[in-house]
Amino acid sequence: MEILRKWFPLDRRRGKLAGMGRPIHTRGLVLRRTDWSESSQIVTVDTRDHGIIDLLAKGSRRIARRSSSFAEPLDLGGWYDLVYRPRRADLHLAVEARLIEGFPHLRSDLAAWLEACFALDLVRAAFTGGDPHPELLKSTLSYLKLLGVGKGRLALRNRFALELLHRSGVWGGWDVCATCQKTLVAGDVFWHTPAALLCGTCRSGSDRPLPEPLRRVFLELSAVSWGNLPSLELKEAPLVAAWDRVREALLHHLERTPRSLRYLRVGDPSLSPALPGSSPSARSSFSVPRRGEGAASVPAGELRAPRPEPRGSAPPTSAGAPRKDPA
Repeated sequence: MEILRKWFPLDRRRGKLAGMGRPIHTRGLVLRRTDWSESSQIVTVDTRDHGIIDLLAKGSRRIARRSSSFAEPLDLGGWYDLVYRPRRADLHLAVEARLIEGFPHLRSDLAAWLEACFALDLVRAAFTGGDPHPELLKSTLSYLKLLGVGKGRLALRNRFALELLHRSGVWGGWDVCATCQKTLVAGDVFWHTPAALLCGTCRSGSDRPLPEPLRRVFLELSAVSWGNLPSLELKEAPLVAAWDRVREALLHHLERTPRSLRYLRVGDPSLSPALPGSSPSARSSFSVPRRGEGAASVPAGELRAPRPEPRGSAPPTSAGAPRKDPA
């Protein structure tokens, strides 16, 4: 009997794999997917009950049959009904997945798809595994659905980022001072980096004043329900200024900058005021990291590959200089 217990653990004698628990049924949003083999995938899912988890979906890329557990490969941004078996390691085994909502409008609009990818990257970077946030998950689903309306996307992005900062414990509120908890008075509100509002008594030398119209924009974005956000009548200039502050708070809070951030478009560059200490042309450029050196600013519209010189031709010379024939 001792030999039997040594070579055949209790889980195997019961017909189960060692280190694997009972199946868990939940629903989740796919934040990232990776092709692990010709027939399997590894997906990162934000589940309703267990937070962010990594799943190995064996056979999800095979041709679907009636007996298949996966009707099709798991897609990025899909809302699924999931059954998985937890493992002792961080990678759990997906047993079954059924698509509930795939948000097809995101696949037909590139701008909406980039906004959705940015939201998924934010959720994956801001939270760790085993920390469920069901209210933020509902807001994420509402955000992905409302991106198909086609208007008010900058207001939607600001609202989603503000709620993410609030759920992660970074942002407190817009009515009271973060230090003394006194009610803020119009004209005496200061922005403290990364994301806090201070009164004139608690401010420091580096804190910037927050204009009252901009604070009203934040208050209105936080108070309006998700369904009324696309029809919210706000001008583009205050929304862009609000996104400057929200973006600053996000970059300070996250450990790494989301890769999808560089592809987002922020309205008309002429309408958005530049941040203090930044150049006026910062809106029309983005950083392109190069190997071995820091990020270089490349103006929009000039990012193109250099035209190759014909083979055997001489290098270009300056104006007025005689061209030498190759030896």
